[in-house]
Amino acid sequence: MNRAMQPLLDRRSVLGGIAAGAALLGASRVGATEEIDVATNLSVAMRDGTLLRADLYRPAGPGPFPTLIQRTPYNKDMFAGLGRIFAARGFLTVIQDMRGQFASEGRFLPWVHEGDDGYDSIEWAARLPQSNGRVGTFGASYSGFCQWQAALRRPPHLAAMAVQVAPADLYEQWVYPGGAFALSFNETWLLHNVAASAAARLPDGKAIQAGMARDYAALRDHWYDHLPLDDFPPLLPDRPELTGYYFDWLKHHPTRDDYWQALSLRGRHGRISVPVLNFAGWYDVFLAGTIENYQAMRDHGGSRVARRNSSLVIGPWAHLNWGTRLGDVDFGAAAVSPFVDMTAAWFDRWLRNHGNAGPADEAPIHYFMMGENRWRTASNWPPGPPRPVPYHLASGGRANSLAGDGRLDTAPPAPRSKPDRFVYDPATPVPSIGGHSCCYGPESPMGPYDQRPVESRSDVLVYTSDALPAELAIAGPVTVELWAATSAPDTDFTAKLVAVEPDGRAINLSDGIIRARYRNGFEHPEPVQPGTAHRYRITLNPTAHLFKAGHRIRVEISSSNFPTYDRNPNSGDPIGRSIRMMPAQQVVFHDESHPSALILPVQVH
Repeated sequence: MNRAMQPLLDRRSVLGGIAAGAALLGASRVGATEEIDVATNLSVAMRDGTLLRADLYRPAGPGPFPTLIQRTPYNKDMFAGLGRIFAARGFLTVIQDMRGQFASEGRFLPWVHEGDDGYDSIEWAARLPQSNGRVGTFGASYSGFCQWQAALRRPPHLAAMAVQVAPADLYEQWVYPGGAFALSFNETWLLHNVAASAAARLPDGKAIQAGMARDYAALRDHWYDHLPLDDFPPLLPDRPELTGYYFDWLKHHPTRDDYWQALSLRGRHGRISVPVLNFAGWYDVFLAGTIENYQAMRDHGGSRVARRNSSLVIGPWAHLNWGTRLGDVDFGAAAVSPFVDMTAAWFDRWLRNHGNAGPADEAPIHYFMMGENRWRTASNWPPGPPRPVPYHLASGGRANSLAGDGRLDTAPPAPRSKPDRFVYDPATPVPSIGGHSCCYGPESPMGPYDQRPVESRSDVLVYTSDALPAELAIAGPVTVELWAATSAPDTDFTAKLVAVEPDGRAINLSDGIIRARYRNGFEHPEPVQPGTAHRYRITLNPTAHLFKAGHRIRVEISSSNFPTYDRNPNSGDPIGRSIRMMPAQQVVFHDESHPSALILPVQVH
């Protein structure tokens, strides 16, 4: 058994709650916390003279101790419990406010300073009295991505990382998935968190924070409908010193241009020589990015140790829920997160005893097989490898809604087949019910939910398989190859994978979107020729699910999933600037010349 993964079997570990923002807190076997010494608001000088503030949690005893650091934009005070947990386990633990947030000086600009600030903070932590000079970083989401940014600078005292739910590419996995704007994620993250907290240092900061809190509460009822996006009042377009970056994303960086490529991790993992423990959730917004980071380290990490020992854990979790129940599904006691125990074991392995970490991992991947509700191990991702199986879309031309005649068939499509048609009206978009968004409550849907309310709509095409005669396990990437035409100069196509139970309950497993202008790549948009069938590849989030005998496989095809993604107004105007909305006539083909299909990663026994 992989020693770093052994705590996975220890159900005494409980991830107890979530701090504000995209970060994880733990509750586990906490030691004698009265013996932990806490020093608050220590000043850490960055290379440009800016002072960041950190709290230090010292274990009992003389040391030296391995050292951990978490850097957060979400208020270091929220992580005091986690600081004590790791200090009780013998780690000198630093929790630091990032630049421009809470106790730290400077201006907060997403991602811009985190590489250099992370390097400087890691090296400062290594010089602390009682540190053994071996530093590990941990943290989730924004904090996780910024660990990667710091590691690219190769700080000499960085020895290991534990990264929870972090993207590899900001364009495709954060701001513009599929070329569409991640509306609910971007707006809730700023209004509920980093923009509101950064406003505190402005002369009128309290009034700004009050206004953002009010507008956040009204997002679903009012502000999500606002057009144009690049003049979004709650984020104060006339205050560029506060949120100018948001409007810059929309006005100047709608494609995957040099701005996004400079921030991407792709092609750069070879600069990172330390092993990385990656945590992901099947319903997390950064699921694909976390898997990509893991795979890149195994294939291209900058040292043999990093390549052989980086690990991956994927549970049935969303971004801010790492318990047993998520949405409409109870995954059982096995779903409790092992984050705290596994992270402590990971750092025990790599930060103590001068790096004598033992043999390479035999099974570096632990993933939760939904449907079976059990953990499995694998040596590679995807496990198996799987066999890609196409489930072809078919119908008599009336696949609209659950009442239609859409079906999934493993047989090749007929030479001639009547296409399906629907009207996409951006004024009445298909509502998001669960899925892979972030970050807070009903304003930004996350997780598995019964999809029958949206499947009752005529602008949702529903294709369902026959009842399965035997179990079918899938694990890995999911795609939809879609042949479609539109009457508009630009539009979106969405896809959703759904598991259908014998009683009719339809639980979403994965979803994706493609903006038509980006069908051939995100760097250079290409206009759509109205009325012409184009091939679209919709990349859904990876998943792992066991379909039981008698269950069915379903895919939904539509053109909106709102507010997870912004509504395409069908006008062809620049993203973020349009105030014109027009209905589009959509056609989905599924004949021999246009073999539209759901491609599933079927596990071969």
